[in-house]
Amino acid sequence: MALINCPECGKQISDKSETCINCGYSFNQPKCIKCGATYPPDVRFCPKDGGEVLQTSFNVRREPGAQPQYEQIPKNYPKAPLWSRFAAYLLDCLITVGLAIPFMIVFILIMNYPLNQRLFGDYDSRTNGKFLLLLALILYIIPLGYIVTKDGLKGGQSWGKRAAGLMVLHLPTNTPCTMGQSFTRWFVWMLISFVPAIFIIIGSLLIPSAHAMAPQGQAGQINNGFISFAPIIAIICSFIEPLMVLATSDGRRLADKAANTQVIETRFYNHKNE
Repeated sequence: MALINCPECGKQISDKSETCINCGYSFNQPKCIKCGATYPPDVRFCPKDGGEVLQTSFNVRREPGAQPQYEQIPKNYPKAPLWSRFAAYLLDCLITVGLAIPFMIVFILIMNYPLNQRLFGDYDSRTNGKFLLLLALILYIIPLGYIVTKDGLKGGQSWGKRAAGLMVLHLPTNTPCTMGQSFTRWFVWMLISFVPAIFIIIGSLLIPSAHAMAPQGQAGQINNGFISFAPIIAIICSFIEPLMVLATSDGRRLADKAANTQVIETRFYNHKNE
């Protein structure tokens, strides 16, 4: 057990205490992130300075030869601004496109045989084709790798999020998102994105059976009904994640819930606890 100074009265208490035995200060009471003033649980913003009022806890920081000090750690981080998230997303898309340009150039060479011949002359076409295919595969991995691991870069920040002042935080450990958690976020997003494709594949397998059992003249209606319904499913799935960001109080989408992460503003993160 270590002793820390109560932030209210300054007297020493145990680092395990939830309240100060001297002044009754509660370490778990909602507090303003700017001035530290305490408020009831139903207060969201500080009337003094407009700071976000969050439920907080304290962690003990120990340094050799120094007295242990408490660190205030938010339990509920505020929702990141939507415009910042959109800006970060747009920047990451542009970065991904930039990383994909070499792949696209090689892909054009593969598909455009006359251009390939002008550049490489009479060089053996099979050897040249194999080389370009291998090069295209390697170059394709670069933008794909960025998409999958971007939120696991240093500080839990993709290049777009770093420019927008955002980061992805792993909530249970209060640490920046790792490569594995970034992959989880991407994988869940991909599953949701591929729901329409899965629906179309299953439908294409079931339609022949439906045709066989349908009364004469109704097979076309089955085709038309399926073709009309598939785009609706695709549109609904494409809006699931954005709607989660808009509707939830913390801005966490399904991918965040699967990885136990949250997108927050970097200025709110207690980096000392990293």
